[in-house]
Amino acid sequence: MEKNGHQSCSKFRHKKMKFIKFFILGALAALGALTCELVLSSLLSILFNVNIEKDYLSKITFFLIIVVIIEELFKLALLAKLFSSIEKSSSKFILSIFFGGGFAFIEVYLKLISLSISNIFSFPFLGVFLIHIITSGIIGYFLIKKSYSILSAIQALLISSLFHLTYNLLVIYNQDAIFAYIYLFSISIFLFILKINLQNKSYSTIIKTR
Repeated sequence: MEKNGHQSCSKFRHKKMKFIKFFILGALAALGALTCELVLSSLLSILFNVNIEKDYLSKITFFLIIVVIIEELFKLALLAKLFSSIEKSSSKFILSIFFGGGFAFIEVYLKLISLSISNIFSFPFLGVFLIHIITSGIIGYFLIKKSYSILSAIQALLISSLFHLTYNLLVIYNQDAIFAYIYLFSISIFLFILKINLQNKSYSTIIKTR
């Protein structure tokens, strides 16, 4: 009995450390993406003499689209690498959610320390957290659902980028945040359906192997 209790405790600690690991790696992915974005912004400013920051969050621009793709590409690359050493599909999906949480944490933290007190309350912190968690979950789903290939990677990148860009569009062009949160709620339901789909697939596989 004591041995079983020790094993259960050890498994719980191992699982907890894995969640923390993915959260931290998500944060590192955000820092990597941000570094690329800053380098790209500097190059564009030097080469074309444009003020990227002025228009960055005021309208949809080519640079904003590139930023979204860079962020989703970093998520995809790291999750694909991390998933290669994990077998259980349900674990991968939950871990991708924690990964997205780590990514969002860095973005929110850096924004928080750069905003003035008067602008803090107008920034959609919850929305940022949700969109990164959701898009990471979607990437995780595609990496789990299909055997990893260039095609599945492209699908994951395109769909997560489209969801992300749509959210940005709603934030930029709609003063009323309610539309952005209705959108996030809708795609959260979509993500939940994907999770159920994975569970059903996993259960069917277990039945077939018996």
